[in-house]
Amino acid sequence: EDADRELRRAVEIDSSFTDAFLRLGAVRLEGGRPEAALEPLLHVARRWPKEPEVGNLMGEVYLQTGDNDLALAAFTATLEDDATSVPAHLGLGRGLFADGRFTDAQAAFRRALDLDPDDPIARSLLGGTLVQLDRAAEAEPHFHAAVELRPDDGEGFNNLALALRARGRLDEAIAACR
Repeated sequence: EDADRELRRAVEIDSSFTDAFLRLGAVRLEGGRPEAALEPLLHVARRWPKEPEVGNLMGEVYLQTGDNDLALAAFTATLEDDATSVPAHLGLGRGLFADGRFTDAQAAFRRALDLDPDDPIARSLLGGTLVQLDRAAEAEPHFHAAVELRPDDGEGFNNLALALRARGRLDEAIAACR
């Protein structure tokens, strides 16, 4: 709330301070207020239409507000300008997953992993997609890697347990949850 107030003050003083609009949108998005993030991010998008961070944030806003078509368009546009944007590949994959396009989502998550093999989020999302495609055996090493990369992330252990359970390994699934 303090950051939001300070950034609002900065843009009131100088409406050309585009970076403050960008930070304001990011703070609102991180604070769980995607609708409030939209206005400052649209302001930035008009000034910096090819900035990957803006495209990624816009895509996140649209994902969180349930507008998958706009989210997919934002992430795709970002990738057209910067094919190495891991957040854009992850966002695109999440949007495709939400649309039930699991094979396409898998490809997006694999591309993110090609760019950053140590990204625990990409590993977890790819694993979840593989489970959805009835490929739990292939998902399991991705969940193991995610847990190793982020041992304090309870969701990683839950995902690993789900993959183990899907493979009929209940004792191991229970142990993963402990």
